[in-house]
Amino acid sequence: MNEIENAVTQYVGMARSDIGDVKLDECKILKEYTQKVGDDDVFFRQFKANYTVTYKNNPSKHSFEGTVALHKQGQKWEMRKDQCILTYAYSPPVLDAATQTTLEQPDPGRSEEAKQKIREQAKQTNQ
Repeated sequence: MNEIENAVTQYVGMARSDIGDVKLDECKILKEYTQKVGDDDVFFRQFKANYTVTYKNNPSKHSFEGTVALHKQGQKWEMRKDQCILTYAYSPPVLDAATQTTLEQPDPGRSEEAKQKIREQAKQTNQ
């Protein structure tokens, strides 16, 4: 399972420390199968991954579903990115606690466009 979790983490971009502290909450294998791709026996694992990103003390929940493809290179498992498929992603912008609080405060005069602008400004500031 460790190779699969590492492949999922790498494939969906959870291995990025620049977005904050990333913690895999759950990685569930939904289906497994093997298929010949060229000369390789490729092991496909359909997955669902839930994880939490904490940026400046503000945790946010994210999830992905898809299929990772692995093949054996000597003693090591390698990901075949060309065979991986992402079928579902829920990944809201990673925001700091102050920006999140601003967006959650009731403001009847703030339009969805204004909220989106705040999110985009926070995203640019955080990069």
